[in-house]
Amino acid sequence: MRKLTLLVILFTISTFAQKDELKTLKRLYDIASAPSEKDIVKYNQAIAALDGMSNLDETQKNEYNFYKGVQPLLDLLKVSLVNPESDDINDLFTTNKINNVANNFNNVLNYENKINKYKYRDEIKDKILPFIKPYFIRKAYDLNSKTKYQEASELFYAIYNLDKSEGVYLENAAVLAVQSNDKTKALKYYQELKSSDYLENGRLYYATNMLTNKEELLNNKVDRDNRVLILKTHEKPREEKVSVIKKPLIYKNIAILLVDNDQIEEGKKAYKEAKLLNPDDIDLLIYEANLYLRTKDYNAYYNLLQELLIKEPNNSVVNFSIGEYFLIEDVKIVDEINNNLNNDAKYNELSKKRKEMYEKALPYFEKAYSIDPKNANNINFLRATYNILGMSEKADKL
Repeated sequence: MRKLTLLVILFTISTFAQKDELKTLKRLYDIASAPSEKDIVKYNQAIAALDGMSNLDETQKNEYNFYKGVQPLLDLLKVSLVNPESDDINDLFTTNKINNVANNFNNVLNYENKINKYKYRDEIKDKILPFIKPYFIRKAYDLNSKTKYQEASELFYAIYNLDKSEGVYLENAAVLAVQSNDKTKALKYYQELKSSDYLENGRLYYATNMLTNKEELLNNKVDRDNRVLILKTHEKPREEKVSVIKKPLIYKNIAILLVDNDQIEEGKKAYKEAKLLNPDDIDLLIYEANLYLRTKDYNAYYNLLQELLIKEPNNSVVNFSIGEYFLIEDVKIVDEINNNLNNDAKYNELSKKRKEMYEKALPYFEKAYSIDPKNANNINFLRATYNILGMSEKADKL
């Protein structure tokens, strides 16, 4: 009985402590002026006390998530109110901190959407995000300008998680992940972009700069309308669906990245999807053909090359690739020839077969060379073909 009573007492103390800490957080959050060092210490202490409590009810968890999300912003608020242009602002937040802010605020928004009661939603969306996002975005673009592509990519992804209504930051994250050669994250971001509301329902907003007479892609509708209607710096506003402009490239990049990540079968399916959106994309067809070459499905490879040749007969790469296709067995045949140097009949048979292969390849190598005569592969393969076929005079002219 004594143990039970002790547990009840401890639980009661813990409950009062939770309420006290939450009250402390609310009081400190509601301070109108910039937080003092003392205020920040008290705030952090209250959060730390709640971090170790496992018996918060749903309402208390929601309050905790909100104040936990706000925690890293106190330093930002303090510095920015003193000096909005301070370089210290860019150094206050790591990508991990921004992700923590995003996760906590998303927990709040998800919970309030579930119960259909909104205590913090407007505070987050209308006050906090408009205040903090410009700092994060500025830092992300600054990292990109310094060619710190991996850090910039991760930061853009964190910004997207903070506010998923602006899918352009997810797109930035994907593009920069490719530039940093992080193909695993690039694939993840592009796949998320593929299923995003931004790709299906987003809009791109354009207007012509009256000073340069060039059309510009602007940040959003509010920005575009402000320049056209209020600032009068732009004219001829128009918009496009994101899906029309972006979807073919996104599907193409997913196919390429799946193969780069050794997800071959998924890559084959993705190429079929991408081709439906842009059947005349020559580069896409070349990438797909190379996939089948990589997997040694030579029939599929050759069929795709023929499809490419019909679409673009004067493409140097396509012509060269078809010529190279006819020589796929060349190394094997050379080995057999060397193993039959004392067998005249077999040697002659294999030599004839090799010559026939090069005769088939010749017109495609010649075509490739005529289109791009400075390409080293075109020169070297055509010269070798001429020599093997006994056309030494032509070889010497290359």
